[in-house]
Amino acid sequence: MTWQFWKRRNTSDPLAREFLDKYYLHLLTLPREDVYVGDLYAYDGKRVFGSGSIVNFLEPSFNIPHVNVGETMAGVSGQLSNSIEANIGLDFLETFVSALGGTIQDIHGIYESLGTQFIKFRFHNLTRDWMDIMDLGNNINNYSVKKEHGLYAKEYRYFLVTAVVRTNSISIIAEKENNKSIDQNVNILRSADISARATIFSSEKNEITYSSKRKLAVAVEVHEINYNTNTNTFRISMLEEAIRFRGQIKPSFIGDPELGSVFIDIE
Repeated sequence: MTWQFWKRRNTSDPLAREFLDKYYLHLLTLPREDVYVGDLYAYDGKRVFGSGSIVNFLEPSFNIPHVNVGETMAGVSGQLSNSIEANIGLDFLETFVSALGGTIQDIHGIYESLGTQFIKFRFHNLTRDWMDIMDLGNNINNYSVKKEHGLYAKEYRYFLVTAVVRTNSISIIAEKENNKSIDQNVNILRSADISARATIFSSEKNEITYSSKRKLAVAVEVHEINYNTNTNTFRISMLEEAIRFRGQIKPSFIGDPELGSVFIDIE
């Protein structure tokens, strides 16, 4: 899925700004379950490659620092996006609901029949799994890279996933012109849902929520880790500068911090 309505990190969308400014997140082009704290990404200047867990990249045997699971992201949960053109927004909704395990037949036709021209969306129950990067920095120098690893190359830059943002639902407000919200018919939408894995309910006035038991990763926080091949030691980018971010080292952006993509596409 490509979230076509946000392209660059200089977007003014209020929901995107919460993700970017408060948490320095990379949104995943395809939300999915199998994303974890401790995953390691390699970047060749153009593409990002998933190499699995950092555990499989280091020697001797390495243990990931304690991962705090399920922290509520109160500052982002409930923040509405700007109005998005219906055709683009419904493509996004259809793919997101599919990732949750649901299938809605003719979702474009249903919303078009309601006169939908724009949609807004939000996530009511975002949670964050995270590790303390300072704990990692205190012991990672005791390990070296497995140079026989298939994704090791001297020219690559490496980014460690230090937090994963998850949700099991998405809420939609349908609009006509002039930001006039539409009373969405939840019964019609329920009848169109052919999967028991997802549920549809009215969460607020003129707002529909699609939910399931699946918790999808929708964004990641990363820190760059630099490897010195001469000394076989690691340095966490910005560790010496000790720039603090919520009591930790400020996370990294892959690519240009202003004009780079909001999204990360893992190959």
